[in-house]
Amino acid sequence: MPSLNALAASNPRLAAARAWRWWISELSAMLPDRIALRSRGARWSDVRLSRQGVEIERVSQDAGQRFKNDIPIERFGDEDWEQLIELVRDCKARLILEPPYIYATTITLPRAARGRIRTAVALQLPDLSPLEPELVEWSTGKVEKDGENLSVPVIFARKAQLDELSAMASGQELDAVLYGTIGTELVELRRVRPARLRQLPHWLSSQWLIIAACFAAIPAMILVAAAWLASSNQAAIERLRDQVRPKLALERQLREREHVRAALAPLTALSTASMLLDDLAGRLPKSVHLRDIAYDQSQGIKLTAVASDPDVAKQALGSDPLLPNLRQLDQTPAEQNGINLVYRAGQP
Repeated sequence: MPSLNALAASNPRLAAARAWRWWISELSAMLPDRIALRSRGARWSDVRLSRQGVEIERVSQDAGQRFKNDIPIERFGDEDWEQLIELVRDCKARLILEPPYIYATTITLPRAARGRIRTAVALQLPDLSPLEPELVEWSTGKVEKDGENLSVPVIFARKAQLDELSAMASGQELDAVLYGTIGTELVELRRVRPARLRQLPHWLSSQWLIIAACFAAIPAMILVAAAWLASSNQAAIERLRDQVRPKLALERQLREREHVRAALAPLTALSTASMLLDDLAGRLPKSVHLRDIAYDQSQGIKLTAVASDPDVAKQALGSDPLLPNLRQLDQTPAEQNGINLVYRAGQP
């Protein structure tokens, strides 16, 4: 049944996925440009902080620029901040701390501690940290194998100094991440959000809550719709099956009858023994009489005749077209006058 097969092969999850992509594209088109998600390509800015000053490296697509200010960031004035903000505008800034803002070291741990690196480091903080553990923030870098052990780089920074830098960057509306350096590797210490994003007006917060609730409800709505479509398809399939079940049963009966008829066809085409006996008896001479006849599909015809002269009987029977390849099997005296002659015909 083409309609039944097509309905069973349909995929409601695929339709739901297409609906989800369409809905997301429509919502994205409705967002204002200032909050819409945009792809900026390969664009970033590195701001390296040290006691000797601030060095800024800006990369936009395939062009790179480098700037340097000999004043440490703690002593930046309004003009210095304006220049920095202008250089990192529309970019995600990476504020990279160099010594003495940070302290880096490397410790060795057993390989069994791979799944519990932070826990293992935290147990050793009193011995590793240059200050009291509660006064610092720390993070680990890329773990390297060292024979049967693990080499774990650890970086420390004063919590008060990170708070100060975060407050300055946030107050200047910088969307940045604070990193420490271990060799050439950058290790994230803290993320900084602009103050305007941390102190949203009440009306804007309510709008964002409504938008977030709408977005959160979309997957549930799609799952409910997919389940409803699947149940509808299943119900339609069951209805079609109920409709075609009698037709399928009738077709099955007709096929079985056809198989029986085809199997019986060779048997219905065979002549019965009585028919052969009557036909032969009408053509034989009066001196030859048939007593019985039997037919076997694998061995042919076996017949018994009574005659006074075996030669006359073989001549009369052998010339009959119903008994090809006639040959005598046995010969015995009859109870009365004559001889019992047993013949086989039909098989060479």
